[in-house]
Amino acid sequence: LSLLAWAAINMGLHYTPLRFFVVPGCVVLLDTAAWRARTSTDGIRSLVCIGLAAAVATFACLAVSPEMGIAGSAAVIAYSVPLWLADRRGDSLAVCAGCLALNAAMLLEVPDYLLSVVAFASGGGNFPIYPNLHNLALVGMALYVLPRVLAAAFHEPTDRRAGLAMGVGVGGGMMLPAALGRCDPGHVFINTTVLATLMFGAAWALSRRAWVAWASIYSLLFIVMLQYSYWSLYYGNYVAASQTRQFYETNPAVVGAWQQQWERLRHEAPRGDALHWSSVLPFPQELETLANQGEIMLTAGNEWNLFLARFLVLQKNRSSDYFHAYSQGAASPSQIDRKVRESLAARFLLVPAGVLAPLQGGVDLKAYERGIQSFLSTLLLFPVRSAVRRAPYLPDTIIAKRLLEYFEPIGQYQNYVVFKRKGEVPPETGDETAP
Repeated sequence: LSLLAWAAINMGLHYTPLRFFVVPGCVVLLDTAAWRARTSTDGIRSLVCIGLAAAVATFACLAVSPEMGIAGSAAVIAYSVPLWLADRRGDSLAVCAGCLALNAAMLLEVPDYLLSVVAFASGGGNFPIYPNLHNLALVGMALYVLPRVLAAAFHEPTDRRAGLAMGVGVGGGMMLPAALGRCDPGHVFINTTVLATLMFGAAWALSRRAWVAWASIYSLLFIVMLQYSYWSLYYGNYVAASQTRQFYETNPAVVGAWQQQWERLRHEAPRGDALHWSSVLPFPQELETLANQGEIMLTAGNEWNLFLARFLVLQKNRSSDYFHAYSQGAASPSQIDRKVRESLAARFLLVPAGVLAPLQGGVDLKAYERGIQSFLSTLLLFPVRSAVRRAPYLPDTIIAKRLLEYFEPIGQYQNYVVFKRKGEVPPETGDETAP
């Protein structure tokens, strides 16, 4: 049943069962390895094997994504608690040592690895929590399953399954912030895979009828309704992708010319030899003349400008690698300040026309309200009627407003307005490396 619900998920490693089952999977592997080490070896050798197993389990979670690394680390530490309570202090300390040592090594080697978790924890990408069926199911699963699993592990620490129950329970609980953050049906589903799996076992322990009831509820919420929510919003993306594929198949000469231009540009770029891609995107031939005169900076990113992201990364005069053209990552005041400094150093700007619209006539709050209500109602499968209480925070428009004092429009490229710097680099650019 769980695998059926993944039919709408198609974003590589980011949205796959591997990511959301890696934590319980690693706890199971840790438990298996630790049990074999205790039964086949003794003394320091057994402790070393257990510590290495904990380090490997932690590394596997961290290798998938930062938040799964945090959840996996908490799960591994939780696994050690019943061992401590059962007077197996050496095994417990070995598990903790392996987990903490791996985390310390990772943070020393990649100190910024967890910054994305800190950014998302600020809540800027979250949705309001409405009492739709998926959120109610999430709360019900958490309140029913987690206390029972964790209490059983605490009360019977000598049980062979106590560490496994504690680790899986804590690992599943650590995914609740993500489920309650961007709480659309898809994110609730993927972040409750552990709880839902435990719920099947809990329902079976009650009765066969309870299991059938839960299986029916799960199928309705996370297969039928989830698919409806997903395809209601993203059907147009698949239509566009299908049309693009048809164009590629019927115009091989055009696609071949694009590929040659990309390869030429890649070989000419200072760091182009380090890049590789398997897809051929439309080539923005019109921008080459500008790129030869100076750096072009895109002030706002979205999912449709991947071809621009590739082109701008391959510029000969590219000075910045912090703000990627695909997802700008400029939302906080400090990030906006840095984005403005780096953009002021560019000779040309590409500004989406939609970003400039609020500067011309302000934001129509009523239209914005209707749009948000329609979007959230379709996504959450719940009648959203929340009112807009203040003007929306539009970081892309804030960036554009601060830049236009130093740039003037010179033309348009597709849905982007092209701006050229009026004079020399303004003194406001400051230190380009400042955070």
